[in-house]
Amino acid sequence: MNCALDLKDKARPASTVQIAEEPDPEANEMQVASTDPSQDRVLYGEQVKQRIAAAMSLLSETERAAFTLRHLEGRSIEEVSDVLGIKANAAKNSIFRAVQKMRQALGPVVATTR
Repeated sequence: MNCALDLKDKARPASTVQIAEEPDPEANEMQVASTDPSQDRVLYGEQVKQRIAAAMSLLSETERAAFTLRHLEGRSIEEVSDVLGIKANAAKNSIFRAVQKMRQALGPVVATTR
């Protein structure tokens, strides 16, 4: 999603920066891309955050915790199972169910960026 938005931003004209040390100003102009996100990108980012929050609310407490530990904090399956106090296979199953629910809920968002 971010790659597509970056490509869209690169299509915008770059701002011009002039270096004042040389006497010939035309010889020293260079194009610098703006690092500020466009209003469209900021708005879209807020909409995506809202969709992610809504999708996370669809998960059970165990699924939400397992998903967060594994995919947002980068914990191992063993660490997830230890934190949640469940067996490793149950942790894997909770993560799998959470990912499936997130994919289903966020499918329309991902489809619009392709």
